[in-house]
Amino acid sequence: MTRLSRTLSACIAPMAAAGLLAGCAPSQYAGSIASFSTAVRSANLADQAYVQAGKAAQTRQINHYLAANPHSQVEFSGEKCFALHGYKAGDCALKVGPFKVMRDLDPATQSLVAYAEALDAVVHDKNAATFGNDVGNLGAALQGLAASQGASRLAADTGPITTIVAQLGGMAIRAQQVAILRKATAAADPLVQQLAATIGDRDANLARMAIEVNLEDLRVLQAQFKDSANQQAADLAPMVALAASIDTAQQVDPAQALRDLAEMHGALTRNLANPAVDWGTIQSNAQMLAQSLLAVAAAAQVLANTSAAAPRH
Repeated sequence: MTRLSRTLSACIAPMAAAGLLAGCAPSQYAGSIASFSTAVRSANLADQAYVQAGKAAQTRQINHYLAANPHSQVEFSGEKCFALHGYKAGDCALKVGPFKVMRDLDPATQSLVAYAEALDAVVHDKNAATFGNDVGNLGAALQGLAASQGASRLAADTGPITTIVAQLGGMAIRAQQVAILRKATAAADPLVQQLAATIGDRDANLARMAIEVNLEDLRVLQAQFKDSANQQAADLAPMVALAASIDTAQQVDPAQALRDLAEMHGALTRNLANPAVDWGTIQSNAQMLAQSLLAVAAAAQVLANTSAAAPRH
């Protein structure tokens, strides 16, 4: 008996005589997986906004530096760029004064979004025609997760999921869904944990950069207001916007939100392996996290918008 067959037997044996799946009905966990997918989409929105805020903040930093140092040069290490051995990622970075120029950042959450959407699609499949295609997409999404982390061995390990439909033959789609979701989440969990930590740390660093630049601009506007001979209430508006964006951004923690997302996936993985669980509580927690991540995304977007609006120095 294969490992996959043992997994299926554990799920269907208790109610095989009645033709039912004890503790394995997709309706039990569909809501939790849908909420996980929603949370991932919210995390993606937040990540995109933090990238936008960070890049806008650095553009302002460099512009301020160039205004004060008009003859600055772009610097890089030709020796490092041309290294035949021992080259490390980022060795050929460009610098302007003290600033390492930020290149276009990859959409770090893209592979995570593809995976979450593929999980959700498999859960809601009702016929074999779409099921085989969605399982194939899930296999591809798992390989994408592995590739995003440079985990070539894990990418190879996830490949066989695309052949599960053929291996299971004519078994009910509902039984296939359980087997595939268990296998997929187990394979993906270490990748999700690693990717969530990477995204969370990066977004936290980008947030700090944007907050710092907004604070610098707030101080500039404060000084301009103080020195103005014709102070007007309208002059406070840009300062209010900057202060509000800082206030909003300081009240959320992108790194913690991504840790919570990783924990949600861990819970899904553990509970799919143990059907006798309280899916209602899991779904409720997932829904709360999805709302929390939407708040993080909203705060990041406010930060991005104010970071893109540079005051005149």
